[in-house]
Amino acid sequence: MTNDELKARVVDLISNIPDEKLGHFAITIEKVANCYQSPTLRAVLMVQDDVNQTQSIYAINAWKEQASEMLTALADGLRRAEKEENGLLN
Repeated sequence: MTNDELKARVVDLISNIPDEKLGHFAITIEKVANCYQSPTLRAVLMVQDDVNQTQSIYAINAWKEQASEMLTALADGLRRAEKEENGLLN
């Protein structure tokens, strides 16, 4: 995919996002882009499709082992947050 093709695709994607979700999308895409730009940042993106009953996990600037470690840390953090009811997610 060329740079121009990617830009056109992103514009198309953004034009189909409801206005009330654009702010969150902007934050998310900026964080993902930062991971690709920095050798020290990494992320995991999980997409769940309730219709097809599928889950997809994407390692962003991370090896499989690093992604697994991040998912384990996330699960542990969510369990702690649930017990403490501290509103960890944003």
